[in-house]
Amino acid sequence: MATLPGGGSLEVPGMEALGAVLRDRGAQLVVAGRIPASTIAYLETEAACRVRWFVEERGMRSAPNEAPRSLLADWLERLGPVDLIGELSGLGDGVILDSRVLMAALAGSSRAADWPPAEERFASDFLDAPGIATPWLAELTQAAGNAPIPILLGGHSLVSDGLRILVDAAWLGR
Repeated sequence: MATLPGGGSLEVPGMEALGAVLRDRGAQLVVAGRIPASTIAYLETEAACRVRWFVEERGMRSAPNEAPRSLLADWLERLGPVDLIGELSGLGDGVILDSRVLMAALAGSSRAADWPPAEERFASDFLDAPGIATPWLAELTQAAGNAPIPILLGGHSLVSDGLRILVDAAWLGR
């Protein structure tokens, strides 16, 4: 459990394991989604591990007339969520995935109203597959929860400021 300023707690699935990855020079982290250049630059200097980046759909919401496209969503559609998680797990010691890119690409829309309902998206972020009715998202979430390495699912805030906070928390041992 992460400790916030003021002593509050933040439940982050796999936080200790991800912290160990971030502090380990021999480890590799996989990060996929709408990752800002500033986050990439931050991890280049602040994380000890190597990072494998899959940057997709930056600016997705600012181009509402274009259908989002994603190589990872294509993989998910062709081979299934379990295979996608298996492949990402094989590339590193931890994975942080902006699952909203997958949702947008599969829905053919950058509008969140066209994606799985908010309660399912947030259940997925906490790896709570039983609370998800959308089959592919439930399967992805279950596979992430069962993966042999720590996997975080979330949105843009996870792969931007959230990732920077995770790095800082890892070095503070939280």
